[in-house]
Amino acid sequence: MYLCLCYGVTDGKIKELIAQGALSLREVQKVCQAGTDCGSCVCEIKELLLKQKCCASEPVQKEG
Repeated sequence: MYLCLCYGVTDGKIKELIAQGALSLREVQKVCQAGTDCGSCVCEIKELLLKQKCCASEPVQKEG
C-alpha cells in the first residue's frame, strides 16, 4: 500500500528501511523522502517506527 503518495513510497519500503536500521522519522526521510512534502504520511511512518521499537524490545519467551 502506498504510504507516501508524494514520493510513491510504500509501507513495505518503510518497513524495509526500519529492518535495515532506520530508527527515526528523520532517517527514513533521508533515504526515501517520505513525509517531507505534504506531511500527511508522517503519523503513519511514526506508527511503523513505534511498532518496530515495541516489537524489538519485547523479551523473547523461552518455551518449556
